[in-house]
Amino acid sequence: MFAGLLGGYALKDNIKSTKMSAEQVVREHFKHWNDKNLTKLEETLTPDRKGITWEFNNLEYVKLLSIKEKPIKGQNNQKEFDVVFNIKFKNGSGSGLSNGRFKWSYKLKKDTERSPWLIYDWGV
Repeated sequence: MFAGLLGGYALKDNIKSTKMSAEQVVREHFKHWNDKNLTKLEETLTPDRKGITWEFNNLEYVKLLSIKEKPIKGQNNQKEFDVVFNIKFKNGSGSGLSNGRFKWSYKLKKDTERSPWLIYDWGV
């Protein structure tokens, strides 16, 4: 019975992730990055983007400041957002970044109508 209950929670979490909007996925990504939760962070990414070194031990915080969708014509299964965030590292820099404010583009896709939005690319 206990295993059935755990399976129910996993199913509920999976249903939630498939119903999240692309913008919600980006917001969750930043929340989990700031919380240093690798398991949840990687749930926002396509499989080829997992295994990245996030330098959690050097990260003081990352804070999402704004998110704005950019139109993509003819692509119902893809979305792109301009994202502005602040990041601060304990040692002043990390992961090729220095402390400060950044504006990056985040690209998301979903394989089918029923699959979740996942981040497949980001950067300047």
